[in-house]
Amino acid sequence: IINNNNNNVATASSSVFRLTRSLPSTSLLMKRLGHIFAISSTAIFLLVVFPLFCRLAIFDARRGRTDYAAFYSAAAFVVITLVLSIREILSHLYNWYAPQVQKFVVRILFMVPLYSVQSWLSLRFHGPARVYIDTVRDLYEAYVIQSFVYYLIELLGGEDRMAELLSRKDARLGGHGRIMSKCLKRWVMGKDFLVKIKQGVLQYVVIKTILSLLTTFVFLPSKWYGEGTFDLNYAYVYITTIMN
Repeated sequence: IINNNNNNVATASSSVFRLTRSLPSTSLLMKRLGHIFAISSTAIFLLVVFPLFCRLAIFDARRGRTDYAAFYSAAAFVVITLVLSIREILSHLYNWYAPQVQKFVVRILFMVPLYSVQSWLSLRFHGPARVYIDTVRDLYEAYVIQSFVYYLIELLGGEDRMAELLSRKDARLGGHGRIMSKCLKRWVMGKDFLVKIKQGVLQYVVIKTILSLLTTFVFLPSKWYGEGTFDLNYAYVYITTIMN
């Protein structure tokens, strides 16, 4: 009885194995479907949406509506940017082999569609509306700057490996020049140098985030922002000086 049961189990397992090999795997099927979807969506955008925006831009330019012509012509190139950048992002997400590094790459790549859409909307929405659009860009830019620094650290082997590499460098590299060295101490090459760099980047991220939120929700509603006006009675000159 035991032998018969073992034979039945072996026969069933062999049948299931042959059935599994005869059918396409789920991952292969999804990969083919994703490839077909990527090609079809790219073709639709480039062969339908892009010519449509070009036609609208030419039509408005002939009627003397140059602002709408610029808006539609820019939209045509935004479409190309979105297609290429999103495909690159999806390619990283599908080939997720080095997540410790690729997660920073994906964050940086998202700047391309964000910046393109933000620049495109700025052509249509002027005045206070554009400041709100720029705020979204500034907040994400601060986040990406932090991600870029950590991306470089991961490429060099992580924080411990980075600190070891820095400890081998010349100690004079931790100086700040003739002028700044009078008020700043020399940074010790190694872990201390890396920590100082990270603190500087995070400090910029925090300051940029706070100033962007203050501009959007305090200075702009109170009409004390004065964008483009280098007048000491407006906040624009102070914010620009601090950020640069």
